[in-house]
Amino acid sequence: MEVVTFGESMVLFSGDQELPLEYVHQFHKQMAGAESNVAIGLARLGHSAGWFSKLGQDAFGRYILQSIRGQGVDTSRCTYTDAARRPCSSKSAGPVEKRRFTIIVKGPRPV
Repeated sequence: MEVVTFGESMVLFSGDQELPLEYVHQFHKQMAGAESNVAIGLARLGHSAGWFSKLGQDAFGRYILQSIRGQGVDTSRCTYTDAARRPCSSKSAGPVEKRRFTIIVKGPRPV
C-alpha cells in the first residue's frame, strides 16, 4: 500500500433544485469526506490506496464502505460498531456562494 488515510466520512444529500433546503423535496445521495476523497483520487491515478474508519452498523455505514471500496480503495481495515457516530450532511443546489450545508450527527463519538 502506497498511501493509507483514515477519518470520518458521511452521506451527503444534495438538493436537486436551486431552492432553500426547506423547500427541496428530492435529493441526490453521495458519499463525502476529505480523507476518503484523497484515497479515491489516488486510486483513480493508479496508486494503491487504503482508507479506514469505524463505521456505524447501519445502512449509512454500509453505503459509505461500498462507495469507497467501489472506487478501488482498500477498506479491509474498516470496522462496524453500534457506538459509531452516523454523520450525514445536506447541501442546497445553486451558485457556490449561495449554497448552504447542514451536518447532522447521530450517536456517540467513537472512542
